[in-house]
Amino acid sequence: MAVINARHSDAQLNQEQADLIQNKLVAAIDAIPFGGASPKFQRFPKFEAGILNIICADSTTKDWLGSTIREIEGLEEGVALTETKDLPSRPKFLVWVSETVEESIVRDRLRKQNAGLRTEDWLLMSRKVEEKGQTLAYSMDDKSSKVLAEAGFKPYYCLGRVI
Repeated sequence: MAVINARHSDAQLNQEQADLIQNKLVAAIDAIPFGGASPKFQRFPKFEAGILNIICADSTTKDWLGSTIREIEGLEEGVALTETKDLPSRPKFLVWVSETVEESIVRDRLRKQNAGLRTEDWLLMSRKVEEKGQTLAYSMDDKSSKVLAEAGFKPYYCLGRVI
């Protein structure tokens, strides 16, 4: 099962939210009385790319997870539970810049110079730093993808445009 931000694919879970969800799930397990039906999981949750993946051992656990996730408080935007195979895909964007600054600086510069890019919701999928620059691969929200398409997938960056 995949625990995702309720606005997926426009927004992703961050590490703090994933930790909160896991802590709340453990607290819910601790609250089950001895002898009560308790959930069973195949392995510890794995958090990556804004998604908390949890493998349920049986359908009872899947039902428990669904009802418990709906009751979690303390998350600004809320969460949703879906089958991992049913996750909507996010648009991808590959960018090369002729400098090796931190990845967050690249996203900030793109957002400042290109109205409508919501780079704070982008996820870095890979980064390859070379002597003359770096290649970054992102997954992003649909709105940012439309803005990039309108710009011919060549957004403004520093004193030029990225390629």
